[in-house]
Amino acid sequence: MVANLPMCRYYKGMELPTKLLSVVVGAHVIHDKSYERSQRRHSIQEVVVHEKYLSEIPRNDIMLLRLSSNIEYNNDVQPICVDASVFPAKTRCYVTGWGNTVTTGMYTRCSKNIPFDL
Repeated sequence: MVANLPMCRYYKGMELPTKLLSVVVGAHVIHDKSYERSQRRHSIQEVVVHEKYLSEIPRNDIMLLRLSSNIEYNNDVQPICVDASVFPAKTRCYVTGWGNTVTTGMYTRCSKNIPFDL
C-alpha cells in the first residue's frame, strides 16, 4: 500500500479512473528514465479514500493505493516505517512528490519536499 492525497486523483476538476493512475518509485526527475535507472512505474489495483475526506477543505486528506505489483526495494527505493517509538509526536518529517504546487500552478518535474510535524 502507498499513501497519497485524494486531490491527486483529479485533473482539471475531473476525477481520473483508477486505470489511468500509477505510482512511480525510485525517481527524482519524473518523466526522464534515462536520468535514473531506478525508476519503476506501478499500476494501481485499488484506491481507498478516507471515508470522511472533504475535498472543499483539507480534512482527512489521505488515500491508500493498492498496487498491482510489489515494489522491489534497493539502494534507491526503501519503505518508511511510521513507528511512535522511532517518530514521536511532533517529529519533523517531509512529504515528497511531484505535481502542482498550488491548485492553479504549474506541474513540477523535479521532486519537491514539504515539511510537516507528525
